[in-house]
Amino acid sequence: MDTETQVSGPLVLVVDDEAAFREILSLRLSAAGMRVVEASSADEAIRIAGEQHPDLVLSDVSMPPGRSGWDLAFALRANPATAGIPFAFLTSLHDPWAEFGGKKEDRRRILADVSIIDKTNDFATIGDRARRLIENAGRPR
Repeated sequence: MDTETQVSGPLVLVVDDEAAFREILSLRLSAAGMRVVEASSADEAIRIAGEQHPDLVLSDVSMPPGRSGWDLAFALRANPATAGIPFAFLTSLHDPWAEFGGKKEDRRRILADVSIIDKTNDFATIGDRARRLIENAGRPR
């Protein structure tokens, strides 16, 4: 699913290098009343976020080759047009912070507004968390 689905509701950008995972999660989020757009890399996600201004970004941490989810989070936060988009890491890593290669000050800054959702949760739980993140951010539905 490289394009938005025909569902009304909040727009969620799903970023993961695994196509099968993106497709399944997108179908589940769509069934929960969300519109979904997918990206397979951080670079693609940066472009899509700038063009479509999603209500939430759900991103994997590790996306070889190329930029990581951390790189994506920093790029979105550095751009005033995308800085306010709620962002959550969707990962199966026990400690996603171990993959962070930046300075401690950067980690503290990004930790303040980035959520972590366990990728191994069932898809209904992931969808519920996504909806709560959007609602708590006060962004339009």
